[in-house]
Amino acid sequence: MNNRLLGSSLLIAGCSIGSGMLAIPVMSGAAGFFPSLLIFFIAWAVMTVAGLIYAQVTASFDEEVNLMSMAENVFSKGMKWATFAVYSSFFLSLLIAYYIATTRLIIDFAVTLFGVAPPFFIVSTGVLCLLLFFLIRGLRSVDHINRLLVAGLLLCYGTIIGVGMQHVTFDALCYKGWNHALFVLPVTLTAFGFQNLVPSLYVYLKKDLKQLFKAICIGSFLTLTVYILWQAVILGLMPFSTEGEWIAAQKEGHMVLNIFQQLKEKNILLFFLRSFTFFAVTSSFLPVAFSFFDFIRDGFKERERTERAHPYISFIVLFVPFCIALIAPSIFLLALSYVGGIAAMCIFVLLPAVIAWKKKVCNPYLLSTMGIIGTLIIIWTIIVEVSVL
Repeated sequence: MNNRLLGSSLLIAGCSIGSGMLAIPVMSGAAGFFPSLLIFFIAWAVMTVAGLIYAQVTASFDEEVNLMSMAENVFSKGMKWATFAVYSSFFLSLLIAYYIATTRLIIDFAVTLFGVAPPFFIVSTGVLCLLLFFLIRGLRSVDHINRLLVAGLLLCYGTIIGVGMQHVTFDALCYKGWNHALFVLPVTLTAFGFQNLVPSLYVYLKKDLKQLFKAICIGSFLTLTVYILWQAVILGLMPFSTEGEWIAAQKEGHMVLNIFQQLKEKNILLFFLRSFTFFAVTSSFLPVAFSFFDFIRDGFKERERTERAHPYISFIVLFVPFCIALIAPSIFLLALSYVGGIAAMCIFVLLPAVIAWKKKVCNPYLLSTMGIIGTLIIIWTIIVEVSVL
């Protein structure tokens, strides 16, 4: 495996494996391990195929493009700006969430180590400056720092899995709540979200479509493996055996931390869990920021592709969510919680499939199947969100 293929695979894995890993066991507890395992495989298959279709669509254009130019080229300027609105809202929400989470984690570490809580504004400003430094240096710099972050993530993950496996009981994994399984699907689909990186990685891999296909398959399969082992350990440690207990625990929303606090190795595990959360958030933060930068650059019709990113676009991409995170984060985060999965399905599954259909670059039966699946998932996500409300 060459250097850029390895880096691209880790960028895909890092972008997918986020702090949602702490939420997924909470959301899927009522379904149980084996029903949620089936949902994991469905989500992985759908999102991996969507990524491969998006890669083939990207390669079908003569010039270097992102989703806005694709929409304009195949449809119209109106579709271009509709894509811009949906994409920007979704990724602004993600970046705001990452700003808040990263800042709070750093403050938490400072309190633990030094007994002092630095001001939120100072820490978040420091995060902004660091991100801007790496983003301006380009995707190669993002790749290199992401490898360190993913290495830290895997080290913490391996420690948690290694210790946790010693306490897993098979009886806890045997619980099945099939009637809750489909409710896990929307949040699980977003856990395999990496498609925003595809146009950037295509250029980074020197327009080698086969290498991009390999990176997508390797990165998404690594993500699937990490999620399955994590799910086995967390649900295998749960002390619940009835549907009512699972649902009550889910409403409390603190299951993962509570589990580790019950083990004799709780101090070391809580440290690694906190560190794992930090690496999970930051390894997603930079790839998402760069892919959003590439999307905005495409909208500005900036065709010059160099190893370094343009400072003014980088500043726009990072400064806008930084300001919103300080002033009014709840507006975008609330929108993300209700329509995030729908937006992701529209721009990364349905839109590339329709573009591929129009350009005749993929098997039409596969595209029809993906279109039907994507539409059904959107309808089901709306039903789930309405039921929650």
